[in-house]
Amino acid sequence: MAAFKGLVLTEQGFQKGRVVIDDAVSIEIGGSGKADAQGLILPCFRNCHTHLGDAFIELEGRHTVEELVAPPNGLKHRMLEQASDEVIVKGMKTALEEMLHTGTSVFCDFREGGVKGLDLLDRALEGLPLDAHVLGRPPGMVVDQTELADILERCEGLGISSVADWDEEALEIMYGLAKRSGKQLAFHCSEVVREELETVVSYEPDFLIHMTMGTKEDFMVLADNDMPVVVCPGSNLYFGTKPPVRKMLDAGVKVAVGSDNAMLRKPDMIEELGLLRRTCGLDLGGMLHMCYDTPRKLLNEKDNIALKEGHSSDFLVLEWKEDKGPEELFASDVPPRVMAVVLGTRIWRNENAGI
Repeated sequence: MAAFKGLVLTEQGFQKGRVVIDDAVSIEIGGSGKADAQGLILPCFRNCHTHLGDAFIELEGRHTVEELVAPPNGLKHRMLEQASDEVIVKGMKTALEEMLHTGTSVFCDFREGGVKGLDLLDRALEGLPLDAHVLGRPPGMVVDQTELADILERCEGLGISSVADWDEEALEIMYGLAKRSGKQLAFHCSEVVREELETVVSYEPDFLIHMTMGTKEDFMVLADNDMPVVVCPGSNLYFGTKPPVRKMLDAGVKVAVGSDNAMLRKPDMIEELGLLRRTCGLDLGGMLHMCYDTPRKLLNEKDNIALKEGHSSDFLVLEWKEDKGPEELFASDVPPRVMAVVLGTRIWRNENAGI
């Protein structure tokens, strides 16, 4: 048996309690007793945008977005073509383990490489309890309807680069097949330059990535269309920008957070959330909404993510001093240490036990 106590994040906010792991997980609000670790006890994070396939790439020097990730000839795409399957899978496996040990249990990957790309991610996930919400895409810039149908059979939808990268015929095919299949469609948008939203919105994406160069008027359009945005503060910083989150929220846009390309950033949501809070001046309530409430919509999760007494749930424990209030979470330059990560009834990380 193992137990963790401290402040537990529930639907009513942080409450004193204890989580006990035996044959099942039990959450005791107000519970006391011995514990393996003490701190802030949170539901595991949702990383709402990753590109894990490029985790094996070690970058030298600085690169622009176009040089690095623009299809089909960006450095990333050239490196993926040259790398063996074993190298790509090993890189993804390392990134997935980093994700697990820093408290993420669910992630949304924009999976390049068509059906083969899906196979590679399946191999990397073997033995790990992470829940992958996968959005595939064609292996090149030409859409083969038969392969696209196969991709949609295997995953939750399509995660596409910018609308500007594709011709109208390809976009119409991807849009039509995704919608007829009842699957998601998502685009990168306005990362480097502002893109006109009229065309983007006409394809009815379920959500957009970045919108770094979006305007107040753009965000009002997204809010009117109930179209969430996933921001990626770490990768934006690499390219010298930051997401205008406050403008998005003021316009009524739902916002979630992702770590983006694994060659740029480790898929560590604690680092991303800390960077976002420090650079955008958000309060803790807004941050937690981006961690849990908006991801439920994006990732089609039916159950409330908050921890509940009598219910089992994946969770992590962050080291925290009793004399500090939780409102300071993510506000410091020094991120809180992850003391424990529990998925199901298995402890995947326990600092006090040396795991």
